[in-house]
Amino acid sequence: LECIALLLDTHSNSVFGKWSMVLNPATGDAPRTGSARSKWPMLLFMCTDDPCPKVRAAAVAVVAKLFQADSLRRWPVPLEPLGEGHGGTVRATAFTPLTQMLTGTIRTFHEVLLRSLTSTFQSDVLCGLEGLRTCLACVPYSKLKPGLLGEVSQALVPLLGRIREDKASEVFGRPSTAAVLDVTAAALSRLEPRDSIGDMNPRDKLCSELCRTAVGVLQMLAGEAGEEDSPQRTEKKGPDATSTARSLMDALTVMAGVSSAQPDTIGALRELSEIVVAHKMKTVRNAGMTMTKTWLSRLQPSAGAYDPALLTMAMEVGQNVGP
Repeated sequence: LECIALLLDTHSNSVFGKWSMVLNPATGDAPRTGSARSKWPMLLFMCTDDPCPKVRAAAVAVVAKLFQADSLRRWPVPLEPLGEGHGGTVRATAFTPLTQMLTGTIRTFHEVLLRSLTSTFQSDVLCGLEGLRTCLACVPYSKLKPGLLGEVSQALVPLLGRIREDKASEVFGRPSTAAVLDVTAAALSRLEPRDSIGDMNPRDKLCSELCRTAVGVLQMLAGEAGEEDSPQRTEKKGPDATSTARSLMDALTVMAGVSSAQPDTIGALRELSEIVVAHKMKTVRNAGMTMTKTWLSRLQPSAGAYDPALLTMAMEVGQNVGP
């Protein structure tokens, strides 16, 4: 599987349209259960059901490499009718139309990854996050029926809550923390109103959960940083805290650029900006300037003038607010 992933690094475009050669090279040879997943191609089945975590991770990596083909990113026409609902999973049948094979594989792989996020094994969670990072960068969601991105955002909400509830030492020592924040930023940048599930706007829900998580994590980061960002303190707090801070601020900057102008969202961003201005970590302060600038650039002045509190906050972070 690792050898196949290396080959796909340079030949993913050559294999595009022939994914079945990789997904199902030995039909019938893999032991199958009686579940619905037994209908999946062998490689997708291995992503969830292989007993070895390393093999599951390697299988997910191979499928993710398939998705990195430029031909998928630049797919010119709808892959399926852009109505409500979504298609089924991929079936291992002969003479399957190319669009059906692509959409089936995309949706089944998303199901695999969302299952991984609920695993009790941290390696599976990390694997699922890495796969989602690739999907969010490569899959042409606008060419699919709406709702798939909404499902991704729903799966990220409990992970953000878990970060918020964990102790600081557990948060900074867990590689999945930065990965959750990175994938959240990628999801926010891709979500559209068409991805709503019922009356719920997944972008607003994800923004709200991210804001709640950010407040707690920023406070924990401040406790880790100490009074000054001296080299000794930076070395002591280690790379995990710095990586977490950078990923968090990147996610907040994306959120500031796409969030709706709802009062609760504006209030949350305002609270976050106030925390960032006085934060003890230089990484947070510098990134906070970009976040606040992004946010303020989207706010329209009321009656020809900005709110004095917003203007004061902008001045505090060294930004000039134009007319």
